Amino acid sequence: MTSAFWVDTDHVKKNAPKFEDVGSAVADIHKALTGKLEAEGDPFEDDSPYKQGFEEKYKDPKKQADDYFTDVAKSIKQIGEGLLEMAQTYDKGDQASDTKFS
Repeated sequence: MTSAFWVDTDHVKKNAPKFEDVGSAVADIHKALTGKLEAEGDPFEDDSPYKQGFEEKYKDPKKQADDYFTDVAKSIKQIGEGLLEMAQTYDKGDQASDTKFS
């Protein structure tokens, strides 16, 4: 039983940069959401007994969410870079084997 493995590297190279666009869109959504939340202002008056408790409980989850969105945007962009590199490497290997066995 034989099987063939091939990659449409032209298709991969053409579409890999779209991951940059998706990663940028995620970053833009995060920025817009952050801006909207900040525009709402402080939900408590300065002397509210709930203010300190809320801020303490909100601080870590907010940082985790911010880090998550930042990491997701970066990771999506890196996937595109990796796909492009993979396609280029595949082409080089394919060309090398063509040369060697021709």
